[in-house]
This record gives sequence, C-alpha cells and structure tokens, in this order.
Amino acid sequence: MGVYSALKRDTFLAKVFQAVSLIGISLPTFLIGILLIYLFAVVLGWLPSFGRGDVVRLGWWTTGLLTVSGLKALIMPSVTLGLFQMTLIMRLVRAEMLEVLRTDYIRFARARGLTTRAIHFGHALRNTLVPVITVAGLQFGSVIAFAIITETVFQ
Repeated sequence: MGVYSALKRDTFLAKVFQAVSLIGISLPTFLIGILLIYLFAVVLGWLPSFGRGDVVRLGWWTTGLLTVSGLKALIMPSVTLGLFQMTLIMRLVRAEMLEVLRTDYIRFARARGLTTRAIHFGHALRNTLVPVITVAGLQFGSVIAFAIITETVFQ
C-alpha cells in the first residue's frame, strides 16, 4: 500500500490508503479494539467480543487455532494489534519511496532505458527497504507492549 500510494499519488485508491493510514496511526490501540468490538460483535454480531473460542486438545497442548470459533476469536485482536504497525510501516514506505524516486541514480536508470517496473522494484524499492526494515525491527517491542493492552481489551 505504501509503494502504491507513492507511485500513484493522485489516484483515489492512494488517497484512501493515506486516509486509512492517518486514522490507523492516530487512534490508540485500545480505542480501535473497542470500536471493532462495538461494530463487529455488538452491532453486526459476526465475531465474538471476548474469549478464545472452542479448543482442541492435541496431547498436552490445547489450541483454538484449529476450530472455526477459535479463528473467529483471533480476527479482531489481530486487526487491532496490526493496524498501528501496518499504517506506520506504510507511511514510512511511502515517504522513503518518494524520496528515493527523486534521486540521481533513478534518473540515470530512466535515461538508460530501463523499464519502470525494473526501476521501481529493482532499484527504488530495494533502497527504500533499508530504513523500513530497521524501523520494523525497532517496533517489535511496541508490538509486545500493545499485545498486553489488546489482551486486556479482548479478555
């Protein structure tokens, strides 16, 4: 989404991605969780609001990952936990991609006659991902911290 919104800045879909990323990065994790519970559990009734669903016993291990109700119970906490991280990375990818596309070596690659796909994904994206991977690694600690908040909201 970040690459798309950098390459096609003026399209409607790119503007939707930017709006979603702004909302995702602005709202706190617990509020996203509460809003998801209200919408999908209370109003629509599609997903459970708490719990882990039915479990299956595999020897000494019990898991809800192998049942439909267990997977339904994972959807909202996963979206809640991943939304902030996804929007942060998306905005970083967009900003870095726009910066890389303005550099001289991209201009020289265009002058050499390379295809736009080769320029965007072979040259620009490769150099865009260096700071993105660094920030993604640093965000691992916040994922653990937000997981505690998410578990509190979803019990």
